[in-house]
Amino acid sequence: MTDLLIHELRLTLALLARERNDMEALIDSISEGIVQLGPGGVIARVNQTARDLLGLPTESEGSTLAESLSDDSFLSLLEGRGHSPDGLPREIEYRGRRLLVRVRHLPEHLGVGTVVVLLDLTELQRFEVLRRDFVANASHELKTPLTSIRGYTELLLDQDPDPEVREYFLERILHNSRRLERLVDDLLDLSRLDSAGWRPRVEPVDLTEIVREAWMPLEERAGELGIRLSLEMDIREVLGDEVGLTRVFSNIFDNALRHTPEGGSIQVRTSFAPIDHERLAQEPGGPGDPGDYQTDRATIEITDTGTGIPAEAIPRIFERFYRVDPARTRYDGGTGLGLSIVKHLVERMNGTVTATSEPKSGTTIMVHLPVPPPDRPPETRLAQNQMRP
Repeated sequence: MTDLLIHELRLTLALLARERNDMEALIDSISEGIVQLGPGGVIARVNQTARDLLGLPTESEGSTLAESLSDDSFLSLLEGRGHSPDGLPREIEYRGRRLLVRVRHLPEHLGVGTVVVLLDLTELQRFEVLRRDFVANASHELKTPLTSIRGYTELLLDQDPDPEVREYFLERILHNSRRLERLVDDLLDLSRLDSAGWRPRVEPVDLTEIVREAWMPLEERAGELGIRLSLEMDIREVLGDEVGLTRVFSNIFDNALRHTPEGGSIQVRTSFAPIDHERLAQEPGGPGDPGDYQTDRATIEITDTGTGIPAEAIPRIFERFYRVDPARTRYDGGTGLGLSIVKHLVERMNGTVTATSEPKSGTTIMVHLPVPPPDRPPETRLAQNQMRP
């Protein structure tokens, strides 16, 4: 009888321990920070998110907040001395982050104490700033050609200009209409990329064929400028979406043409970068990290002999509507969205894109994409290449 009771007690304790561990794991997985304070501001329980937000040590239970936090105003709020009676949340800044803090007293039947819930608003506010900037920039970019179209149209209606002047006005209207059309198309493309409306069909594709197809619509324009394209491509296949990659290289070529003077050149080179599996295994997450693509990579370099980009501007050239020379880009018909679309497309195909440049010495855009496994037989590669209708 005694052995049976001991056995049942052990089972009960094991069940309670498992439930406690499951509860702690659940609380630690919550994206909001949670701190439970006992009498005197002693920390009774804290989840990992709150530790990270407040910079609390690993073994902080049993100590007081005053021993870990130096901000007295924040400390008074967390201890319950600074919150409103109805427990309304307050927005404060702590350790460079914007936090929404809600403090509530525990009900009497649960004991004396306070529960603090922390919500990190930093990224939300950053995205809100980006959204406002995007709306403001898009509105400005749309208004500029519309204003021009309206002005030239009013002149044509109010006056009876000479044929030469009339033709010039109509050409400017056509130019701005096309620019407006390109801008709307780019905005729609970005919208589809942001909303996952475009899903890449990643498969082995013929890189040389895609580069030539992207260059073909620009060939006449390049010929008028005396700009030649040269290819040094040792890598034939990469893993990517055929339509997406064609758009990537088309945007890069178009950007290079607008910034390369007459008689210049654009060169496309490829290089092979085998993945360092030993280094990857030592990184956080290791080889099983879903963010890592366990395959060798190809680097496609598109180098022009154009005006180049100042060093301080390179980190921003993939931002939406960013222009190194706004006046010239608008005059040339650029929308300021081409490289941003390139970045989104490449990242959706498990790749990355970077850039190097020197003023007056040209720019190199480097697209890094995975390549098919080397042990795949040639007939399989051919069959997969013919799958796209």
